[in-house]
Amino acid sequence: MTVNDLLEKMDQATAGLRELQEEGGEASAESLLEECLDRLRGFHWLRRLMSAALVIGLLAAMGYFLWGLLPRDYSLTISGGDILSTRHQLAMTLRNEGAGSGLHLAVRPIAGTLAILDAVNERAVDVAFIQGGLDAPLPNVRHVAAIVPEVLHLLVRGDIQALADLKGRTINLGSPKSGTRIIGEQVLAFSELRLGVDYAPSAYNAEELLALPEAKLPDAVLNIATVPSFLAEELIKHKGYRLLEIPFPKALALRHGWVADTTILPYAYKTAPPVPDKEIQSLGVNLFLVGHKDVPEQAVLRLLDVLYSTGVRNAVRMHIDPNAIARASGYPLSVGTERFLQRNEPLFSEENLDRLKSMFGLLMSGATFIVMGLRWLRGRGESRVRVDREFRGYIRLAAHINAGLAQVSDDPGIGPEEITQLTRSLSGLRAALLIRLAQVQTVNPGLTAALFNGLEMAASVLARLEPGGAAAKT
Repeated sequence: MTVNDLLEKMDQATAGLRELQEEGGEASAESLLEECLDRLRGFHWLRRLMSAALVIGLLAAMGYFLWGLLPRDYSLTISGGDILSTRHQLAMTLRNEGAGSGLHLAVRPIAGTLAILDAVNERAVDVAFIQGGLDAPLPNVRHVAAIVPEVLHLLVRGDIQALADLKGRTINLGSPKSGTRIIGEQVLAFSELRLGVDYAPSAYNAEELLALPEAKLPDAVLNIATVPSFLAEELIKHKGYRLLEIPFPKALALRHGWVADTTILPYAYKTAPPVPDKEIQSLGVNLFLVGHKDVPEQAVLRLLDVLYSTGVRNAVRMHIDPNAIARASGYPLSVGTERFLQRNEPLFSEENLDRLKSMFGLLMSGATFIVMGLRWLRGRGESRVRVDREFRGYIRLAAHINAGLAQVSDDPGIGPEEITQLTRSLSGLRAALLIRLAQVQTVNPGLTAALFNGLEMAASVLARLEPGGAAAKT
C-alpha cells in the first residue's frame, strides 16, 4: 500500500464523517428525543407496564370487533295505528317476518297519528307507521323509511253525489289526534266547507264505526289507507257506502307539498254493482316509518332488511321501493337509515375511494407507531445498532491504516513531506471521529476504546517516522 492510498482512505473517511455531522446537526431534535427514550428504557418496570397496557388494548380492540360480528336479537315495540288499519296489518307482517331474522316486534295499536308521534317522541314505542302531510316537529323522532303512498277514501251514502252535497251533513274525520282529521279538514276547506259551520264532524275510530247501528252512521267517512282498505271495504259491502271522487288533487298540490295525484281503479271494492264504477281521482298521502332517535342503528338496519324482504312484499301484496326510502317526511334521517343508504352505494364510488385512501394512511400511521413502540419496549433502539455497525467500520479502517503504515515505514524512500501529510490527515480523521462520537451513542462502549487505540497506534508509527523520531535515531 502506498502513501497516496493511505491518504485517499483517510480523506474519504473524513469527508464522509463531515457529511454525517451536517445531517446530525439537522436532526438534533430527533437525537434529543432518542436520548430521552433511551433513558426511559432504563426503567424496566415502566417497559413492563406499557407492554401489559399494549397487550390489553389489543385484546380489548379484538374483543370489540368480535362482539360486533356476533349475531344478535333485537326487541322493539311498533305501532301501526288503529287495529283495523292496513298499517296495523303491515306492522303484524313485519312482526311475523322479523321473528326468523332475530327481530322481535311487539305490536301496540294506538289511535291517531299525532298520538303515535307523541308515543315515539317519548319512546313509549320504538318505531311506528305514520302518514305524511303533518306539521308536527318533535325533537326525538327520526325518519326511518318512506313506504308507499296511501289514498284518501271519501266514503258517502244516501243522495250525496258531489262534494257540494256534503254541506249540512255529518262527516267522520277520526279522532282529534289523527292525521286523517288534519288532512280531511284541509281538503274540505279547499272545497269551501267550513268545520262546524257547513258540516258537523264526528270522531269515531274504525272499530266504533263498524259497531254503530245504521241509523247513527255518519253521512260521510274520510279514511286514508292503501288500496284495498279494510275499513272502506267493510263500509261499502255491509253499510251501503260508495266512493266519491275528489277532482282537484293537482290544484291542491300547488298549496301543499304532501299531496300526490292518484286514482282508484274500477271494481276495486265491489263488482256487482261495481264500486267504483269507473276510475276516479283522489289524493295520495305518503306513508312513513319513523323511530326514536335512540333506537340502535343495528336494530334499524335489521328492520329495514325485513321491510324490503320478499316475504313482506308477498304478504302485503304491495311494492315497497327501497329507492324511495329517503323521500322527505319532515324528520331527520335516523343513523340506521344513513348506514343502510351507505351500504347500498357503489363499492368503487369516488367517495369510497377517498375513504379507502384515508383509511390506508391511518393504518400505515398506526402500524408505524406500533412498530416503533415495540422496538422501544424491546429495550434496544435500531438506530443505536446502526451506530455500532458504523463504528465497527471505523475500527476496520483504523486496522487498514495501521497495516498500510507498517508497509510504508519499511520504504526507505518516504520523505518528511509525505509523513507530514499522513499526520495531518490522521489528525483530521481523529477530530471528525470525536465530533461524530459526540452526536451518537453506541450500544457497546468498548467499540470507541478499540477505535481510538487503533488510531493511537497509527499516530505512534507516524511519530517514529518523523525526522528526529525513534526510527530516525536507529
